Amino acid sequence: MKYEIGEYGLTLEKEPIHFLWYVDGSATGTIYDTYEDAVDAIKEKMRSDLESGDQESALKGGRLILYFTAGWEERSIYLKIHISGSYGQEILDIVHAYDDRIVVEEI
Repeated sequence: MKYEIGEYGLTLEKEPIHFLWYVDGSATGTIYDTYEDAVDAIKEKMRSDLESGDQESALKGGRLILYFTAGWEERSIYLKIHISGSYGQEILDIVHAYDDRIVVEEI
């Protein structure tokens, strides 16, 4: 199976509902041979977003940065959504109330 990574945005406020969107251009076309390699790349992007202040800026703007791994094999696609554990438990609780399948990645 091959993997690609990218980014989603999620509104923090849910009035009337949360909105999830694909961040245009975030899937660069880089292909990873294993899921572990793709997750390592996501963790590096999370670390970069935290250190650059992008994560805090998004949070102040009322949105969260989520990431995804998309794996494919023949005609099947597998998608997992990830969030940085650096957001803190209160934010993670909000995200898991939205969708408890989102994987928390510690960086």
